[in-house]
Amino acid sequence: MTLPPHQHVPFAALRPEFAAQSATFRAPTKTFNLAGLQAAEAVIPDDSRRRAFRRIQQHHGFFTLNAFAVVGAEAAYRCGGSWLDALLAYLQENIKAAAAYLADRLPALHLIRPQATYLIWIDCRGLGLSEEELKRRLLESGKLAVEFGSKFGPEGAGFIRLNAACPRPTLEEGLRRLGAALG
Repeated sequence: MTLPPHQHVPFAALRPEFAAQSATFRAPTKTFNLAGLQAAEAVIPDDSRRRAFRRIQQHHGFFTLNAFAVVGAEAAYRCGGSWLDALLAYLQENIKAAAAYLADRLPALHLIRPQATYLIWIDCRGLGLSEEELKRRLLESGKLAVEFGSKFGPEGAGFIRLNAACPRPTLEEGLRRLGAALG
């Protein structure tokens, strides 16, 4: 799920020889909010790699989809375009609202606009707080639990992730709590 004006170009689409040596995985789960269906697909052009992948799938018991997953994924891909357009517009507005709130009330924080999905990275390093102190303030003062960037490696230290895929009042409440904890 990419956010306009960005576009995802699969590695396999770049050159035929790249496609021959790659596997492309996709799922309607995030884009169409269908995680409960547990539907995904693998596009593996090379026959021997595809057979090897199927053997691994069968070994682990992941070789069939349930009927709801097939119908749900097909319906999403065939008929979900207008729903997706509305979702992307809503997400963009939530991201704008978060950026405006931070710029106005928490200028030491820097919002990194996502190119895809609905997770906003916020750079908190301008506060000069340790991650432990940041966690303490968010939990105790803000009653706010977030994912910390350090979970994704040392480069993520000082960052938090905020989910923008929620009703605007929920986002506003989360931002208010962020402001109460760090303002």
